[in-house]
Amino acid sequence: LMEAEGRDAVFARHAASAAAAQAGLEALGFTLFADAAVRSKTVTAAWIPDDLDWKPFNADLRKRGLVLAGSQGKLTGRIFRIGHLGSVTIEEIIAAMATLEAGLLAAGRDIAPGAGVAAAQRAALDAAGVRTAVAAG
Repeated sequence: LMEAEGRDAVFARHAASAAAAQAGLEALGFTLFADAAVRSKTVTAAWIPDDLDWKPFNADLRKRGLVLAGSQGKLTGRIFRIGHLGSVTIEEIIAAMATLEAGLLAAGRDIAPGAGVAAAQRAALDAAGVRTAVAAG
């Protein structure tokens, strides 16, 4: 499938998926692990806030169908990772943001519903070179 997509299109999708994951997580209040200058196009890591209990939060996300990778060693329970390598699509990243939003709201976090989804979608479109405009209300 990726072979049919073509190398350049695969790399562009990875870049757009990374941009979407990073923007969505930041819009939801997560601090990203890596400095912007060296962030990966294949995986995004974010710090787990000190006041968010990772185990029940992660269990709730899994019940909702979202599997995030935890970490290892000294970072266990301190960061989580979202993969966007291989056949992962922008639509899947946006869906992951929607699930994260639902989980954060269920955990009592003060977030604006749709903020992560909107930021992820805008970043993916920007990365793809699609001009976006916000309608005046």
